[in-house]
Amino acid sequence: MKRVKMVSVLLIVIIIVTVLYNIYSAEDEIDKLPMLKLPEKAGPDRKRDLQLKYHFQNSPKSQMVYKVKHETINKEWVIKLARDKFNIQEGEYSSDEGNSLLGAYHYYRGKEWVLEVKAARPIIELTRFKWTIENEKSNERLPTEEEAKAIAIDFSKKLDIYPQDAVYRGARFMIEKERIIDIGGTKIIQGFETYGGHIILDFDRFLNGYGFWGSVSFHVKVAKGGKVVKVYQSWPELEPFKEYPIIKPEEAFERLINGNGIIWHVRGQDDYIPEGNVYEITFCYYISPGYQEYVHPCYYFKCKDIKGRDFMGMIGAIKDEYIDKTNQDPTNLPVHVK
Repeated sequence: MKRVKMVSVLLIVIIIVTVLYNIYSAEDEIDKLPMLKLPEKAGPDRKRDLQLKYHFQNSPKSQMVYKVKHETINKEWVIKLARDKFNIQEGEYSSDEGNSLLGAYHYYRGKEWVLEVKAARPIIELTRFKWTIENEKSNERLPTEEEAKAIAIDFSKKLDIYPQDAVYRGARFMIEKERIIDIGGTKIIQGFETYGGHIILDFDRFLNGYGFWGSVSFHVKVAKGGKVVKVYQSWPELEPFKEYPIIKPEEAFERLINGNGIIWHVRGQDDYIPEGNVYEITFCYYISPGYQEYVHPCYYFKCKDIKGRDFMGMIGAIKDEYIDKTNQDPTNLPVHVK
């Protein structure tokens, strides 16, 4: 009798353990992600002579992956956007094939504004018609940075396109420059650059305290007299997907110096040398300008080369066993209806 009871108890324990194991195993299962496709700047398989001068404290074991929410961008969607949000009630619609990265291009031309939408993301540009000619002829002054910032934010909020999570980065003053020609050793002022005389107000995006790298941008152009002449929005809607285990920062650094990931120098710094020190390591999220399903966390390396100039390195942070290397993201674009 005792033996029967012991067997019964043992069977019950085995059943409970099996059930609990199946429950926790199911919770631990994580779908594999498509392999993150980064730009091929500086080329793969290129060893870099970098020294690590930074100690990463309290490195997390996992990071959230986000999924991009997509809409079907077509003629009806673009016209509705133009009329409902930008108040372009009368206009002419057109489109073209665009390219394999950004998808089809859609245009809606009104009397004062031109709306352009690149379908893959979408990327939205609203541009005042012939503003460069009017701006060149204008005798009004450019607003100050603070004035331009207030104008840009107020204009964007009225159109309901100002991102709630936008963080002001700064202003770029595109001042008119004299066009000088040299005739027989005599320098003569021929005129001014026609595109000059405006301010670009740039806004950054952060998620969980980390910045974005790639095609995430919101900026507003303000011309003479405080007139808004362009709004550019590349700001995909994201939703949390799942947390994924990540590699340690030391492993990420080893991968970077052995030619994986990318090294990127400051624009215009074409003679940079990928040799120097890594002085800070943090995380960032990479966004492609094209169609993308998932937004991966990446290690972001801030570096200085042997001449003291800044450059950066970046490499995906998700552990290899959670990556499907037979599938890349961004992938080829789906067909977009015009």
